[in-house]
Amino acid sequence: MKMPDNFPWREVVAQAVHDLSTPLSTMRISLEILRLTSSDPEAAAKAIGILEAQIDMLTAQLVALRDNPGSILKG
Repeated sequence: MKMPDNFPWREVVAQAVHDLSTPLSTMRISLEILRLTSSDPEAAAKAIGILEAQIDMLTAQLVALRDNPGSILKG
């Protein structure tokens, strides 16, 4: 996909970093919950569910970014 010369790459990258940071933070917290509650299967299952949801969201965002970089810009 050829992008126009005036494509706002800086804005796209800044938005991508912002959009990807939140799910990564959630994943880090979920991993810590798994470490602290390894003897609690219910808590572990909940943390694993959160991780799976965040991975799915990140994957969808990356596919959208790959297929249409401008789609990440809001507004």
